[in-house]
Amino acid sequence: MFDTVMFMCNGRCVYHGSPKSVIPYFEKYGYHCDPYENPADYISDVLIDIATRLMAAEIFYLSQRTLRNAVHNPALALSQTVASIVIVMALIIVIFILVIMMMFSGFLIDLPSMFSWLSWIQWISAFRYASNVLTINEFQDLLFRLANETDICSITGDEILDKRGLVHANAWDLWKNFFALTMMAMLLFILTYIQLIRIKKIK
Repeated sequence: MFDTVMFMCNGRCVYHGSPKSVIPYFEKYGYHCDPYENPADYISDVLIDIATRLMAAEIFYLSQRTLRNAVHNPALALSQTVASIVIVMALIIVIFILVIMMMFSGFLIDLPSMFSWLSWIQWISAFRYASNVLTINEFQDLLFRLANETDICSITGDEILDKRGLVHANAWDLWKNFFALTMMAMLLFILTYIQLIRIKKIK
């Protein structure tokens, strides 16, 4: 079907030539193909192995270069180490905050069952407001009917919202969640802008 094929791995050409010579070519480098193995699967396995070896070689090279830089410039190595620790700690803190916000979204855990002295967290949970918007928009004025008796409505979407304790009497009950998300986003943008100004002044 093809006169010429080309296989690439990580942006590099690892083979270019006739399809009939693919398997003999790679077998010269130790990639044995079983008699009943699908050639496409064989090529995929070969390319994955090559990519893994290239990645390992790149990691080894970067490790050597980092070690040499640390020996020649200990101050730079120390600053890079401290910066890496700060970044890792920041990521851990952000993940912890996101997990807490998810727990108090009301989607995973019923909020009334949480400790009362922690109930204030729900008001700063972006996930809670987003979940409320999606739930109200999905279930409000919705009728659930039986598959074989469409004239019988076993439950309504409003009843589901009432069971979850979501107020949905008017349009503001939906849009107030959008307003809360907008205010949170604006606050974060303002804080980011202030921090950027401070960094510029320091430099």
